[in-house]
Amino acid sequence: MQPQHAATPMTTDSLSPRSTGNLWRRFSANLLGYGYTQVVTLAVQFITVPFFLHHWGNKGYAEWLVLSGVPTLLGLLDLGVGQASGSKAIMLAARNQIDGVRCTLQTSLFFTSIVAATLLVIAWFLGHVIDWADLLKLSFLNRSQANTVLLLLCGHLCFTLVGNGPMSGWFRVIDRTSTGIFLLANRRALDVIVTIAILSYGYGPVALAAALLLGQMTLTFLYLLLLHRLSPWPLLGLRHASWTEFRSIFKPALGHVGITVGQVVTLQGGLQLLNQIAPPSVVVIYSMGRTLMRLVLQLGVTASHAVRPELSRLVGQGEVSAAKSLHTRISLVVILVSVASYLLLTGIGPWVMEIWSQHRLTTNHMVLAAIGLHALFNVMWYLPLTYKVAVNLHAKTSAIYLAGCILSLCAWPVLVKILPPLYVASIALAIPEFITWVYVGSTRPTKGDH
Repeated sequence: MQPQHAATPMTTDSLSPRSTGNLWRRFSANLLGYGYTQVVTLAVQFITVPFFLHHWGNKGYAEWLVLSGVPTLLGLLDLGVGQASGSKAIMLAARNQIDGVRCTLQTSLFFTSIVAATLLVIAWFLGHVIDWADLLKLSFLNRSQANTVLLLLCGHLCFTLVGNGPMSGWFRVIDRTSTGIFLLANRRALDVIVTIAILSYGYGPVALAAALLLGQMTLTFLYLLLLHRLSPWPLLGLRHASWTEFRSIFKPALGHVGITVGQVVTLQGGLQLLNQIAPPSVVVIYSMGRTLMRLVLQLGVTASHAVRPELSRLVGQGEVSAAKSLHTRISLVVILVSVASYLLLTGIGPWVMEIWSQHRLTTNHMVLAAIGLHALFNVMWYLPLTYKVAVNLHAKTSAIYLAGCILSLCAWPVLVKILPPLYVASIALAIPEFITWVYVGSTRPTKGDH
């Protein structure tokens, strides 16, 4: 990697200071794009579930959930570098520093490439020393099939990391945020189509994992070619990647990865623990109930992601007051909508769950209310934190969240002695969200979060 280049001005009108109306137009476009992303994400979870249950049954689907969660744990090797470099690149672009933008994005791409190669090596190695079928109590797959599925899904994850990090940042830097959001969301849409097709033709997990990998590989290369054509500056490559630049974004990157690690710990770790103490039907109910109630959380995530690039640009242009005002207004509205959504989903959830599972599974209001608590608490701290995330000043909050997630796993041995498995899993989900909500609420919005 080469030393970081000196900054030179960019000569594009698209990054000049914008009127309030133009700012809201951009936010609205981003919101529609991220809203589409959430719709596609939900489609992956909602539309495919009946197909899984019909073709593979409760046991087969439960085992797929458990097995496919393992690559997500390995994906933590990304360390949040893609997200941190994206925010920095936007602020550099707002200050017309093209060489800094190129260095930051290429450093991110270089690091992501190293992570992808490392991830595949680890998956291959673990497949030779661990019997995943035995460890995860799988009966739907033998050892060889389980290892093959994991390796293929890790490949799928590698291309996902490239899209979520370097490609996403590139779209935002060239002022094509909403276009990038829409195109990258279609990667999940392709997963839906591929999954339904493979299941409908009667194929098994190995064929499904292979098809998912092939689809993501194809889209990633097509999107890179499109970005190269759209970009007014030559940003694709690795020549300007810099160790100095990596060191500069490493600390804020840990702020991103702390939250991501925490979510994986509670979501995937909780699923694995529940699989050890409960029958497949309970695992499926928990997974489906969590998906339904996370609609609340996804309202907050959508708004946060939509406003974040605009906050980064405003701060990069020195318009801090405008950034804080926009952030405050959006946070208040979305939190109120999220509370109303939580109450609505708790009320209609059992009916939705029964239809969704084609009358194979039933649950009640109390279970869904308990599962949904984590989503409600998440919105109430994640949205207020968005400003700090946009300027890479959220490392301390991330550490608090990660500590809460570790605490929630430690609480499992105590909770299982006094509560049914579904409530144990639900409370464990809510513990880190509640702790972080209390912390963020006690911290002044203008205080640095290093």
